[in-house]
Amino acid sequence: MSSDFKLVARDTGPLRDRYRPQQLSEVVPTFSMKEARAILESENVSQVYLFEGLTGCGKTTLARIISRALVCESPDAVTKPCLTCAPCKGMEHSPDFTEINIADFRGIDAIRDNISGMSTLPGYLKRKVYIFDEAHQLTPAAQEMLNKVLEEPIGNTVIFLCTTNLKGLRRTLLGRCAQLTFKRVTRVQMQQVVKQVVGDAGLPYPNDGVFEDMFMQADGSIRDLMNLLDRYLLGAYEVGVTSTSESGAEGSPDIFKLVGALKDKDWNIIREILDSDYVKNNPDGYRETVCKFLVREALKSPTIDLAVAFALGQLAGSLSNEPLAEQHNMLVLRAMRACHKK
Repeated sequence: MSSDFKLVARDTGPLRDRYRPQQLSEVVPTFSMKEARAILESENVSQVYLFEGLTGCGKTTLARIISRALVCESPDAVTKPCLTCAPCKGMEHSPDFTEINIADFRGIDAIRDNISGMSTLPGYLKRKVYIFDEAHQLTPAAQEMLNKVLEEPIGNTVIFLCTTNLKGLRRTLLGRCAQLTFKRVTRVQMQQVVKQVVGDAGLPYPNDGVFEDMFMQADGSIRDLMNLLDRYLLGAYEVGVTSTSESGAEGSPDIFKLVGALKDKDWNIIREILDSDYVKNNPDGYRETVCKFLVREALKSPTIDLAVAFALGQLAGSLSNEPLAEQHNMLVLRAMRACHKK
């Protein structure tokens, strides 16, 4: 796996947006670059691509880059996407481009509305493009509908399914996909990212252990690393202090608050956290946050409270195949058991 990439800063705002790659050369390669280039250079483009791997490692970003390259009007395949032609500039605002976070739209009605146009030809771009984030959260009925649509050839339509959990997708659907697996960002790659970002900010690369702590917290996620770097550049980064939203999602409850409540067996606070809108709407994401915290703390602190570790382990149990409401209810039940509540 190559580590060659060059970050390019665009626009303003958080680093994860400012440095979001627009071309393949800017992507931190956590996947097979050879396979990615083959998608761009092939004249026989597959209809469905499955990008699977750790959250925050670039699945959706690569799907957008490939999508833009597939509609780009540049005659030079090497430079695609050119970012200057009309399709490149206007793709995300075109009716031929659809990106959906399935965590927000899981049901059959929402999916029916979005895939009903798959059988028609594009009106503005070369191809119709669909990107489904968190695809494993598609309901069984929605997956069956998508599977039926894929049984017949779809002219000039390309679909990207991005997922952190293959278990949530049916085998029949997986069998129709060309799969690309994403790995964790390596320590060497994280060093390269940090050197480029702090260099652009006119700062030296310190050797005081700050970034080693940052690498451990990021845990292989480029998005988490960018969020941590944001805090560092603002002068708000403290070694050993984890951000309240480890997955980079808005509104995620403070993991340390949950740990303290579990240690004190304070059911009122635990219930308040688990009944928050964020956890109810994204139980799988919060479970992953809990799991990442548990793994990191266990490695960093051998004296971690065993009762808390056990409780966190209960919360981090595999729930991904359960419907959203059942996942949330199971999180609450496991917390109650961990606190010995009847």
